[in-house]
Amino acid sequence: MDASMKGRAEQVSDTGAAIRRRRLAAGLTQQELADASGVSVRTVRDIEQGRVDRPRAASVRRLVEALVPGPGSAGVSVDVLGPLSVTRDGRPVELRGTLTRGLLGLLALQAGETVATASIVAALWGERPPRTCRTQIHRAVNQIRDALEPDRQPREPGDLIRLEPGGYVLALDAERVDASRFRSLVERARDGGVDALALLDEALRCWRGPVLADAPATLHAQPVVAAVERQRLSAVLALADLALDAGRPDVAAAHVRDLAAVEPLHEGLHARQMLLLAAGGEQAAALRLYTELRDRLVGELGVEPGPELRAAQLRVLRSDAAPAAAGSAVPVLPSTAEPVRPVPGQLPAGVRAFAGRQRQLAALDAHLAAAAPDRPPAPVVVVGPAGVGKSALATHWAHRVRGRFPDGQLHIDLQGFHPSGAALDPGAVLRGFLQALGVPPHRVPPDLSGQVGLYRTVTAGRRLLVVLDNARDADHVRTLLPAEPGCLAVVTSRSPMLGLVASDEAHLVELDPLPAGEATDLLAGRLGRDRLAAEPSAAADIVRRCGGLPVALAVAAARAAGQPALPLAALADELRRERDSLQPFDLGDTTTDVRAVFSWSYRTLGPAAARTFRHLGLHPGPSVGAAAVASMVGAAPAEVGAALTELVGAHLVTRVRAGRYGLHDLFRAYAAEVGRRTDSAAGTAAARRRLYDHHLATAYRAALRLNPHRRPFPSVDPGPSVVPESVDGYADAVAWFTAELPTVLTLVDEAVAAGLPVHGWRLGWTVLTFLRRDGRWHDLARVTTAALACAEDADDVLGRAHAERGRALAWAGMGGGAHPAADAHAALERALTHFTTAGDRVGQGETHLDLASALQHLGERATALAHAERALELFRAAGYEYGEANARNSIGWHHADLGRYDLALAHCLAALSRLEELGDRYGQAATSHSVGYAYQRLGRHTEAIVHYRRAARLSEEAGDRYHRAMTLANLGETYQATGDRDAARAAYAEALRVLTDLDHPDAEPVRKALAAL
Repeated sequence: MDASMKGRAEQVSDTGAAIRRRRLAAGLTQQELADASGVSVRTVRDIEQGRVDRPRAASVRRLVEALVPGPGSAGVSVDVLGPLSVTRDGRPVELRGTLTRGLLGLLALQAGETVATASIVAALWGERPPRTCRTQIHRAVNQIRDALEPDRQPREPGDLIRLEPGGYVLALDAERVDASRFRSLVERARDGGVDALALLDEALRCWRGPVLADAPATLHAQPVVAAVERQRLSAVLALADLALDAGRPDVAAAHVRDLAAVEPLHEGLHARQMLLLAAGGEQAAALRLYTELRDRLVGELGVEPGPELRAAQLRVLRSDAAPAAAGSAVPVLPSTAEPVRPVPGQLPAGVRAFAGRQRQLAALDAHLAAAAPDRPPAPVVVVGPAGVGKSALATHWAHRVRGRFPDGQLHIDLQGFHPSGAALDPGAVLRGFLQALGVPPHRVPPDLSGQVGLYRTVTAGRRLLVVLDNARDADHVRTLLPAEPGCLAVVTSRSPMLGLVASDEAHLVELDPLPAGEATDLLAGRLGRDRLAAEPSAAADIVRRCGGLPVALAVAAARAAGQPALPLAALADELRRERDSLQPFDLGDTTTDVRAVFSWSYRTLGPAAARTFRHLGLHPGPSVGAAAVASMVGAAPAEVGAALTELVGAHLVTRVRAGRYGLHDLFRAYAAEVGRRTDSAAGTAAARRRLYDHHLATAYRAALRLNPHRRPFPSVDPGPSVVPESVDGYADAVAWFTAELPTVLTLVDEAVAAGLPVHGWRLGWTVLTFLRRDGRWHDLARVTTAALACAEDADDVLGRAHAERGRALAWAGMGGGAHPAADAHAALERALTHFTTAGDRVGQGETHLDLASALQHLGERATALAHAERALELFRAAGYEYGEANARNSIGWHHADLGRYDLALAHCLAALSRLEELGDRYGQAATSHSVGYAYQRLGRHTEAIVHYRRAARLSEEAGDRYHRAMTLANLGETYQATGDRDAARAAYAEALRVLTDLDHPDAEPVRKALAAL
């Protein structure tokens, strides 16, 4: 080789080595660097390894720019705390188009974070996005890049907005986005000290109006927008308290006044505004404000001012405008670096044209107004027969008074009188409430008493409204009642609930059928008073035959509204004939005959709508998607969509949200009864089979979207009339499982009785990844136990194996309780036996890995390693590369646990290389942590830091907060060993923040390590 060729080769080698060093320092995989730079992963590999003599200059430039961001975004600023405002180098930038502006605003609110494409779609279009939504997003991104990076070369991705796996990220420094500056200033104010008042004042000066005031309404409903609005409210309240404490009401007055204008019913805010006015010498204005607010509360909500406002009025009258805790520390502000405590808003939509019940509404208002400030109000119990309007009254009143409960409203249909008899378990309800209140699923205790205790803790200090609809009896709701002074529970039931009245002093509101006058008002609200006045006798006859039941009156009104030219007398005569020709519909707890009303409405349906209604009686879930209805009916989606629209118009079905429908219990029971009378047993069985086929086929698709490397089983082929739903990606899969989980769980429970046990255990298989990643161990235990019963009924050994393994994982995740570690270990051994009998090497290998993990926690390290090695042998024999890579990592980890760090590195680095090629981020995160751990123990701190940082980033992208926290704790140890105390402190602090938020016991050693620095 001559000198020139040798020099060129060395130059190429140096370039490749430099790119590789920068990539590793950034914690990027070759695939991630390829994605960021717009070149192929093969090009990255060839350049890094010096395989090409003359790499293309453009390719090298793209790689360098991806690793070392250029100055293209240096002069860009984006403000979102008000109308969207964008500048570049100090000059305004005009962005045209609502979509483009909304997209940039959404990304700016989460600057530096990847915003999932599915989240962007939901924010910009709501529940009905166009088919071209992803294309429109891509175009909008290019428009933003063109406007903000005019020097960008054509077809280059640019530096400002980067495409990441699953979404987009806006790469702007915190100081370039007003929302980030606001959060940073509030965070600094949390530390207290003399600067807190000035810092909060400066933070609130970032605001120019409501967040993204000129953005589409769908974006305003997004959690990230609500979160920053709540942060503003918390900051304003804290500033007001500090200003009063410091005798500086002028500092906070304008901020409180501005926010009070957009929060006209927030009592805490207006209480502080009164105190600030009084402290500034405007006592008369403060008392006038109280009078105006009281009039507004009474006029709009029908309630008197609460304890906080009354206390503020008294202090103004006493000329005592100092804060209640004068001289105390800085008011506690929520950390903007942590997830903001969610404010659930679970109330269903109120009833249109609600009529009557004025006496009951007044009683409810009086009960709330009389509540003592130092004790929780007694629960409200609304009781009455089916169809009498209990849920409608509770929901209507809850909407009226929700302003009194600023920390949120919880709502659940307990299904206490569901036709299937399957009422919701209080433990399942508590778990749902806790998650709605911000508790991660894995933090929920396994036992009911622990769940109740955590519920009490989480609701402490909050003002919540809890609506428990359709309870079976007092025991059904007792554990769900909040115990805080600011909370109120509203319960509805067909049972008298006397036990709750006796033990909890519940305020009883009894509902009878509507009197004739109120029932007539309900009809008038739907049909117009002129129509009723034209035929008063016929209207009275309809009211009488509906028995005063709102549910029957709604159906009758829908029938009449659909035929405006038909005289009411003709409708009344038709209803009279239907009653005479049918046997009474047995409602169990009422003597009123509403079957005639239901039958009357049903018989007016077209054939397609009638058939759809009958089939809906077979569906076990609280709501059903339109696609599932189409499969169940065995008809084209367009035909079923028209039928559902007809059913909604007839008030036999409610539209829960776009594409999703629900039935009142009475209608569900009636639909099933008519189906039994009308359809053949074979036809009903076929419809039920199509329902199972639909959910199994769709769940199977969703499961493989969640984990594309999961070894599939031979699926049950759906029939030709079944149309499974499309699941386009990870976010779609999560959304589908979240919406359909109650239905899937019930389908598995009922599969044996339905004669479809194979469907049952395979449905249980599909939800394993979703439930495991989300930490829903109780649901996993339930579904796998039911799946085991299905497998045993079908005498299916593979089904037994999967169910036993799933039960073991659930019991291990629950951390003991009714099923200690020994039970989980025994279940894994049974699963291993079944997989061996079935000849399933992959299943055997996965179970060996589970056994290795279980045995390591029991201290049996050598045996754990043997199980991991056996797993590798099985995966190799099966040709399962994904399993091989994970087994290599497991073997390496167990070698490291035994102190064999060189062996650990050999296995883990080989696993990491293969996982990169397979594109498995979860596996890469775990394996990068293993590599970092081995390097750390060998004293090779630079390599350890690179791999720990990479593992932390991949864990964050995967949503695995615990693994990220433990990786950061290891990173802190490594930095500490190198003498970099500042970096160690930052890593420990972030790990502690996450572990504290998770309420994990591993937080304590991290806290001690941080304190020792």
